[in-house]
Amino acid sequence: GSNIINNWDVLEGALDYLFIKLGIDGSKGHVDRPVVMTEPLANLQYSKRTMSEILFELYGVPAAAYGIDSLFSYAYNGGRTGLVVSSAYTSTHLVPVVDSKPLFAQATRLDWGRSQCAEYLNKLLRAKYPALPGKINDTQIEDLVRQHCYVSQDYNGEMAKYLDWTGLEDRDVVVQLPFTEKEVVQKTEEELARAAEKRKESGRRLQEQAAKMRLEKLIRKEQELEYYKDLQQKLATATKKDARTMLEAED
Repeated sequence: GSNIINNWDVLEGALDYLFIKLGIDGSKGHVDRPVVMTEPLANLQYSKRTMSEILFELYGVPAAAYGIDSLFSYAYNGGRTGLVVSSAYTSTHLVPVVDSKPLFAQATRLDWGRSQCAEYLNKLLRAKYPALPGKINDTQIEDLVRQHCYVSQDYNGEMAKYLDWTGLEDRDVVVQLPFTEKEVVQKTEEELARAAEKRKESGRRLQEQAAKMRLEKLIRKEQELEYYKDLQQKLATATKKDARTMLEAED
């Protein structure tokens, strides 16, 4: 999220691919035309110096210039005095411009970019739709941000009339998440009959098993009843000492 290059070997490979695709790789791999490079706000001198060495010594460019892309765009569109808002993936820079001169000392960085927008949108969707599938990934959320989110020119005005019925259908957005439709297999009458017979047979087995368990439980209860009747008769004829001994043995 720092926008500072730290892997120059990978950058050289990227530049090779870029120049070849643009068709500007001249003889012996040299680039025979000036190059304009964009850079982040408050770029390090080390990064600019290293980039210049690569452009001049490795590619042999005749000239190179550096600048901030948002300011290039502002100047190209005829801007002279205003506030330039440049949003990237993890940050947003605000640069005031007066009489076509950027005031870098008053520039501000906000730690908010497309990544945070996607994260916030994901939270809003899950708050409104708790049953939202968990399989929706970060890439899909970022696609929603790119396709359906925008910077409002009049936020309060839009919010005041957003729920008006007039034009509500035009503002409504329907997003269909990817899904796999389950294939319903139609069974023949013969297969349905076999399945019904299996269910009946399973029910009969359960009934037989339940009846067997009830019978075993009844037999145990009858055996316990006979045992306690016999014990009751013994206690009736035994002395108190013998009766106490028999009861303690039962415990």
